[in-house]
Amino acid sequence: RELWSELVAIRRSVARSLLQAWVPKSSGSESGRRGPVTIGPAQMSNYQKLQKLGSGAFATTFLVEEVGKGSADGKKQLVMKRVPCKHMRAANAALQEVKVLLSCHHSGIVGYHDFFLDTDTDDNIVICLVMEFCDGGDLWEKIASARRARTSLSPPHVAGYLLQLVSALRYLHARSIL
Repeated sequence: RELWSELVAIRRSVARSLLQAWVPKSSGSESGRRGPVTIGPAQMSNYQKLQKLGSGAFATTFLVEEVGKGSADGKKQLVMKRVPCKHMRAANAALQEVKVLLSCHHSGIVGYHDFFLDTDTDDNIVICLVMEFCDGGDLWEKIASARRARTSLSPPHVAGYLLQLVSALRYLHARSIL
């Protein structure tokens, strides 16, 4: 049991070291929509889970409120994506994705506000990504909704979506992000 606890502590220490090495020197953005990137177990206390939004093969997402900041009632709604990593290789791959996402500052790409490490009930490392909440849903939801209603999206809306997609893709390609 002691050996296991020591291994978990080493794994956390290595992950934090890797994370600190990858934190960008300038964590602000032109749009000012992102806060500073921070690391530490106390970060989970900055967010209150409101509801589970979904779960996939690699992550679970929650609607959360940022305690003490934002709207008139003192709270800002965001989305927290929790990515459990059973192995260091998976944690490193997820941290590479975090590094890329934090460098993106474009109106057509969901803004990332924060990330931190947490653990799950099995003491696995969990990477928590905190991002903007898109209360209007995403394009997939709009298309699915139109199909269920047996209607089509209007040509001006489709053109607008296409322009946003092309603009975001151009931004990513200009920065060699594939």
